[in-house]
Amino acid sequence: MSKEIEEALTDPDGASKDHSDAAVEMLTTLLPFCRHDTVEKYRWLLPLLVDRLRGLEDTKSIGDLAHCIVTLCSSLRNSSCDQLKFLHDTVDVLSTFCLKKSEEFPFPGITECIVESLALFRTLSEARGA
Repeated sequence: MSKEIEEALTDPDGASKDHSDAAVEMLTTLLPFCRHDTVEKYRWLLPLLVDRLRGLEDTKSIGDLAHCIVTLCSSLRNSSCDQLKFLHDTVDVLSTFCLKKSEEFPFPGITECIVESLALFRTLSEARGA
């Protein structure tokens, strides 16, 4: 299944946007219910998800994908510098989007995701420092 998810997320032509959206929705829905060892198998998706996030333009897709990244990061058992980097990159993309599209404010899903990302970032940073 992870091969299909990778293909859906890395399609350069965007021909499988529906498949990509379905993959993100599936990950966001299922990851919180998976065992930690199962979630660890999907850690490698984080760079793909963040790269895809950078290329999105619409509010719903950005919010959904950012939520997926936060869900994956929060479901991983051991925090790592990579997790912190991906959370930082996610917040950076979201805040840049909000600035560029300020005329469309408010962005409830996106601002909630920024807050959730920052809270998780703080928790993971404190855990690494302990």
